[in-house]
Amino acid sequence: MRTRLRVLHLQGRTYRWTARIGYTVVDDDIRRCIQVRVRAGGKTGCVLMAHLISNSPPGPWGICTDSTHPTPRDMHTLIEQALAQGWDPDTMVGGFTLRSGTSGTLSAIEVHRGS
Repeated sequence: MRTRLRVLHLQGRTYRWTARIGYTVVDDDIRRCIQVRVRAGGKTGCVLMAHLISNSPPGPWGICTDSTHPTPRDMHTLIEQALAQGWDPDTMVGGFTLRSGTSGTLSAIEVHRGS
C-alpha cells in the first residue's frame, strides 16, 4: 500500500506528514495504532514521531475495529504540542518523539510514546 504524503500549513510554515495504520496491544486489548511522522521543510530536518492509539472500545472479537484517522485539526494540535515540548523541525539530526501524557486526547485518539 502506498503511503500518502499530506500537507498542513501552520503559522507560515509548511509541514508534510504521513500516517501508517497498524495495531498494538494496550491493557490486553488489541487497539488500532496510527504511526505519524511529520517534517517541516525538506527531508533533512528533524522528524516528529508519534503513535496515536484509538480510544474506541474493543469490538465483539476483542479488537478495536474503528476507522479513526487523524484530521488536519488533530495534526495541528499534535505539531503545537511537539513545538511546546522542544521539537525543532530545522535541526538536522534524527527524530523527536512526542511524549505521552501531555495532551490527553486528540478527538478520538490518544497520543502514546512512539518507538
